[in-house]
Amino acid sequence: MLSNRITARIAAGAAVLATAGALLAGCGNDRSSFVSAANSDCTKYQQRLDGKALPKTTRQGIDYALNYFTDLDLAVSALNEISLPHGEAAEIRSRWLDPAKQSLSDFRTNLQIIRKASLSGDAATVDRQLDELRHLGSKGVDASYLKSLGVSACVPLFGTPA
Repeated sequence: MLSNRITARIAAGAAVLATAGALLAGCGNDRSSFVSAANSDCTKYQQRLDGKALPKTTRQGIDYALNYFTDLDLAVSALNEISLPHGEAAEIRSRWLDPAKQSLSDFRTNLQIIRKASLSGDAATVDRQLDELRHLGSKGVDASYLKSLGVSACVPLFGTPA
């Protein structure tokens, strides 16, 4: 009888320790899971952007810009769905994700300019606006912070100097 109680207490204690260990392990992996997922998403979207052929005509400028914008917007959306490390979530949002979203939002005016210039055959304006795509998603993003997080695959997408 006494040995059954001792065995039950030992089993209960082991279960508590196992649960605590699992919880602590989850906390320790929180940042590394985020970094891994972010790098994976950024690599995927960078490949999609790199695979886009530059427009051959002025009229194709708006299609190229819209496709580029859409893929980068999808990348930002995917990154916003990743579980952020608890202690760093606010900083990640303020130094990376929110400025990237704002940069995309600000570029909508450029899309209207590209559309109008594409339809009117204004190649110089289309070319100038397409040059702005290099900075899309990066204005206001702290590139050195991205490097310090370890999301090196995201630096080409979001760390372009403004």
